[in-house]
Amino acid sequence: MPAFSQKETTFSIAIDPHISWFTSDHRDIDTKGIKPGISFGLVVDRFFGEKYAFSTGLFMTHLGGNISYSDTVQIGTSTDTITIPAGNVLSYSLQYISIPVALKLKTVEIGYKTFFVELGLKAMMRINSKAKAPNNLLVKDNIKDEIAFLNLAYSFGGGMEYSLGGNTSIIGGLYYTSTFLDITKDLYQKPGDFMRVSMMSLRVGVLF
Repeated sequence: MPAFSQKETTFSIAIDPHISWFTSDHRDIDTKGIKPGISFGLVVDRFFGEKYAFSTGLFMTHLGGNISYSDTVQIGTSTDTITIPAGNVLSYSLQYISIPVALKLKTVEIGYKTFFVELGLKAMMRINSKAKAPNNLLVKDNIKDEIAFLNLAYSFGGGMEYSLGGNTSIIGGLYYTSTFLDITKDLYQKPGDFMRVSMMSLRVGVLF
């Protein structure tokens, strides 16, 4: 028999609307604001104590960002190589399958509410990557060769579970995520920068 009354394994469905943005360490690359996106998937929490759990799952993540180069650059698509004049804003739309692994800490239930925090990592595998550029230079063109296939990110956040009775709860939370690795490959003599993508997410889910 377990030493605590809480279920040892719980499952939840989560939707995370978010904003994402790029950051670069190169002075010739300017990042241009944020893009809205969304993640959705399954969360599995495996408890090893009343207040502690390993959290994992599987998510589909849509994110992006905007950048411009101070010099003319070339972008490789699935069918051609496109020349982008200096100063034109490139808008990236990326899609990943994400697998989070985190440590979750929870409070005891207070009224109908349980609060939690978590800290962990996310393995990210690119499944789609497209870009747009002004004057129809790029129109949602496939640029998979420009974007690294694998990435790794750190993530932390917290929130609240509100019990609806039985084993069902509504989840709300706020998370920050940022990649460790360069998301771009710097092909065609582009500046050798280190590009990260970051997200601020609002989680809404149902635990059952």
